[in-house]
Amino acid sequence: MNGKAIRFNRLFGGGQNAAIVAVDHGAEFGSVPGLDDLCAALENLDAADGILLNPGMLHRCAGFFGRKEAPLVILRVTWTTAYCFQWKYSESHTCAILTPEQALATGADFIMACRLLRTGSETVDRDNVRIFAEIAAAKDRAGVPLIGELYPAGAEAMPTTFAR
Repeated sequence: MNGKAIRFNRLFGGGQNAAIVAVDHGAEFGSVPGLDDLCAALENLDAADGILLNPGMLHRCAGFFGRKEAPLVILRVTWTTAYCFQWKYSESHTCAILTPEQALATGADFIMACRLLRTGSETVDRDNVRIFAEIAAAKDRAGVPLIGELYPAGAEAMPTTFAR
């Protein structure tokens, strides 16, 4: 069994379902009510199996994850302009913000990367696929599981309030 399999089994072992909570949305569409004090909000998510974060969030609240029985860290390694509605971008570009190796060094148990398609630009679609493929290849070398977030671009808006 390798590192990727060990990490995967920690979240999905025994065929069980996993409860993963995403708190990373502020990177694209600004402040999210209820996450203003992230470290305090995480205390309410202690029963989650995994929590999806951006790298800066993990750095800020590392103590929450650095204890026994803490939820697993799922670290986003890409950033996209697709849902930055406040900046009125016209294309959906994606970039890598961490390599899988950097994510592991930061404390990730899993990584998540997005791949947007149907942006309206063949060049942008090609570049988004290339970035995702590079991350997918690097995750094997690093021994970290990758969760792929694959979706078409073009949503008009995202919810501005979230259920608590």
